[in-house]
Amino acid sequence: MPTEKGWENTLRIDMSQLPERPKESEIIALLGKIVLPSDGLVRAHLNAVLFHVYIQMKTMEQAKNFVERNRGKHGITIGGVRHLYDIELVDGAVDENYKIFFTRSQEAD
Repeated sequence: MPTEKGWENTLRIDMSQLPERPKESEIIALLGKIVLPSDGLVRAHLNAVLFHVYIQMKTMEQAKNFVERNRGKHGITIGGVRHLYDIELVDGAVDENYKIFFTRSQEAD
C-alpha cells in the first residue's frame, strides 16, 4: 500500500521549532484566516505530537499556490520575537514523519 494514498496534494505548516506552542484555538483561527474557499481544501489535520498541520488540497496546483501565497507571511510573536511558520509542500516519499503518521492512520481506518 502506498504510504501517501489518500493524502496527495498535501502541504505542511510546521510549528515544531517554536519556543512555545500555539493553542489549538489559535491554529484553527489561523487556518480560518489563510485557507480561502477557492483554495480547494479537502481536509486538514493537526499532528499534536510533531506539531505539524497537514492540509490536503484537491490539486497539486492549488497546494503549490497556497504555499507560494503564504510562505514567509504568517507566524507568531513570542517574547517580543517574531517566529514564522514553515509552510512547505509535503513529499511523502522523503518526509519520514508524514509516512509514519499517515501509514498508521490509514491502517486504523
